[in-house]
Amino acid sequence: MAITGKNSVGQALSAQASAILNNFSNTFLKNAGIGFNVNYTAYNFSNSASSSYDRNLVSTGITKNFLNNRIRLYVGGNYDWGAFPRALPRKTLRATSVLNIC
Repeated sequence: MAITGKNSVGQALSAQASAILNNFSNTFLKNAGIGFNVNYTAYNFSNSASSSYDRNLVSTGITKNFLNNRIRLYVGGNYDWGAFPRALPRKTLRATSVLNIC
């Protein structure tokens, strides 16, 4: 399947997963202001040796708003996998946290 097709299907499934998780959190956590995010992206990585590699990236995160949405805390991570040159790691997991104050 081409990168474009993977992205279309992946983004549709990501949107559904995010919506389902947010509906569950609103139902079971009584509108606690917690949000979930899931996003899938397929991309192509090219190195200087004219080789190209198909890669996949899934980003997930949890958001919590405080003080009437003036402070937003986001904690999440990325999982990146697929074909890659042997000199570089095949799978990576990166964690991210962001604090926005409005």
